[in-house]
Amino acid sequence: MADVAYLSQAPDLLRALIRYAHHERAIRPALTAETLAAVDRWEPEYERVIRSPRLQGVDAVLAAVGLPPQRDSSEIMLDVLRRAVGGDQALAELHDRPLPDEQFAWDSIPADIHERVREVLALCDRCCDELLDVEYRTACRRFLARVAAGDPEVLRRKARPDTAAAAVCWVVGKANAGFSPSVGGLRVKDLVAHFGLAQGSVSQRAATLLRAGKFQDGRLYVETELGSPDYLVSSRRRRIMDRRDRITA
Repeated sequence: MADVAYLSQAPDLLRALIRYAHHERAIRPALTAETLAAVDRWEPEYERVIRSPRLQGVDAVLAAVGLPPQRDSSEIMLDVLRRAVGGDQALAELHDRPLPDEQFAWDSIPADIHERVREVLALCDRCCDELLDVEYRTACRRFLARVAAGDPEVLRRKARPDTAAAAVCWVVGKANAGFSPSVGGLRVKDLVAHFGLAQGSVSQRAATLLRAGKFQDGRLYVETELGSPDYLVSSRRRRIMDRRDRITA
């Protein structure tokens, strides 16, 4: 039970586990190659399944033993989409026009943190320019502006600007399923490596920023839901629209 970006990491994780375990047990290379080939063979089917409307969690377990689901499965899946975009109306009115190339909004940000915000902003922009695109840059700018205006104290502390910038890009990437190789995304390790940081420090900082922007309670769930299409790139919104239409059909 997880979002596509999270589940799509499983084949690469399985390959790494196979290589490690076979090395530890001194398994013959030919058998390792055969086992890895099985992962390759089944990966397309796995990717199809995780992108299809389906029962998840408790309902999937109940169905497996022949019991009825707790709720209508379509409604459960629509709930996920509603949370991602901010409700029924936002889901119904969703479009897939690209986010504009938008300047950073300074109006609501206290003057005493402008210098620190500029440092974080420059690092976010550079990451998006080098690894992502203009839509992600706009989404990161919007996210950072909301955080800085919502709780300026998080940027008054003597925290490293590169950690904050990495956390901004990481949160926006997760919200957009941007770390799924199957949809052309980055790997988390590549994003973190861009900033020269460890992943653990970035996730901790991300939780603080989510609380500061009042996006969620700061706990990091499998899915990161920012509750508005303002932070979603066009490709992510298109996938949500496609899934909405399949479910409602």
